[in-house]
Amino acid sequence: TTVAGFNIDAMNVYGRVADVDIIGSGQSNLDARVTAEAVRQGRNAKPDGNPASGSYFRSDHFPLAKRGVPMAYVDGGGAFRDEPVAAREAARSEYGARRYHQADDEWSADWDLRGQVEDLELIFNIGRDLANSRDWPEWMPGSEFGPARAPSASQRR
Repeated sequence: TTVAGFNIDAMNVYGRVADVDIIGSGQSNLDARVTAEAVRQGRNAKPDGNPASGSYFRSDHFPLAKRGVPMAYVDGGGAFRDEPVAAREAARSEYGARRYHQADDEWSADWDLRGQVEDLELIFNIGRDLANSRDWPEWMPGSEFGPARAPSASQRR
């Protein structure tokens, strides 16, 4: 009977970006909410650019999805909106190539958290809207997670 959830375990720390990537897009109708909120922010929502990597199925939200809770995994991506673009791109690439899940995958004083703030505002706004409504996000027809959600339908108010 959990309404929905968001995976926020790997957020953008390099500045404001033009896009919101929806990892595992097409799984639930949370995608439409993410898209609408991204548009309100002047950004684009884009489907998972590499669904074959299986990121949706290997991430921290997966135990909840398996139990039927619609989960959105959003990630700020795309082109940087502020200068110095080249330095931001280089830092993002270096992190992915050398530091992701390594011993030096640590906080850094030079991070630009404005992009992370935008992503968190997007998630907060969707969560607030859901909390103040009677809407219950659902899995898309054919999603393997839909059957786990169905038994709780009569308990949701």
